[in-house]
Amino acid sequence: MCKSSRPKVPIVYSPGYNITFFGLERLHSFDSQKYKRVHKRLTSQRPIKNPNFLITKPQGMLPPLLRRCQFYAPKMPTAADLSLIHSQTYLDSLSCPKMIAGIIEVPILSHFPIWLVRARVLKPMLLATGGSKLAAELALAEGWAINLGGGFHHASRDYGGGFCIYADITLAVRHVLEGVKPEKRVKKVMIVDLDAHQGNGHERDFMNDTRVHIFDCFNKEIYPQDSVAENAISTSIVLHSHSTNTSEPRYIERLSETLRSAIESFGPEFILYNAGTDCMRGDPLGEMMLGFDGIVERDEVVFRLAREVARCPVMMVLSGGYQKKNAEVISASILNLFDKFDLMPNTA
Repeated sequence: MCKSSRPKVPIVYSPGYNITFFGLERLHSFDSQKYKRVHKRLTSQRPIKNPNFLITKPQGMLPPLLRRCQFYAPKMPTAADLSLIHSQTYLDSLSCPKMIAGIIEVPILSHFPIWLVRARVLKPMLLATGGSKLAAELALAEGWAINLGGGFHHASRDYGGGFCIYADITLAVRHVLEGVKPEKRVKKVMIVDLDAHQGNGHERDFMNDTRVHIFDCFNKEIYPQDSVAENAISTSIVLHSHSTNTSEPRYIERLSETLRSAIESFGPEFILYNAGTDCMRGDPLGEMMLGFDGIVERDEVVFRLAREVARCPVMMVLSGGYQKKNAEVISASILNLFDKFDLMPNTA
């Protein structure tokens, strides 16, 4: 991090996001340390290396600029935050290592003491959840924000699953609807979930809530296949494994048209963007076909529609992505957003 006298950009990050457990974290496909890799690439002087991707500034000149900036550090969510988004029964169940092991799909963790599992697994996810709350506040103040973590879209009030323990998306949405000062609150929020998996956690949490419009583009043939949660989706793009509709240009065209229509119809005052990168070609769980440039273009489409059509704050969380190269495409995409939308502070 740079010195406090240097300008801040509304990006939230802490080294505490990264999960290590004596190497056991490698037993799950999820790259539990991608957060520090994204942060390193964003603040490195080396340009992003991809022969097919070009930003308008020559040779990746944005990283040195971000290196001169300061990111925001998250705080842990309060007990009141957690009681707002989870039942006490569910929170109590997280005192059981076997329950946590089932949620994050690493069975061997059930044999470890809860104090260790809490320190190595729950604490990083709690911190990322607090990061999403802070990012929501920053987006209201600055017009945009990115949490370099979070996006636990399978977690709901009573359940966790798919490596998602805490419902950070629900917390961020409820915070801008109800938690911030009355003069800053919004009345309508759109969740744009472009992770390859259905966002069944926030869908269950906002079932029948007319203040929240859920836009979900997902592969129907993979986890979680939650038909009950699907009833909460306001606008959907349903895809199938390895279909040509999951690659550019068709994916980008369909996303642009459908999302624009949904925004014009609903009129959101805040957009929460769940930017999972498990829809990238080669992902072992997402089974979709977007290329490196497709991810960059996808994120640009969401930001452009939020800023130019909805004209409202947009907040981004990272969510899923199960390849080591995800960190590079995420950082390249964020740098592209800085370039295309002139996000760098004037004082930088």
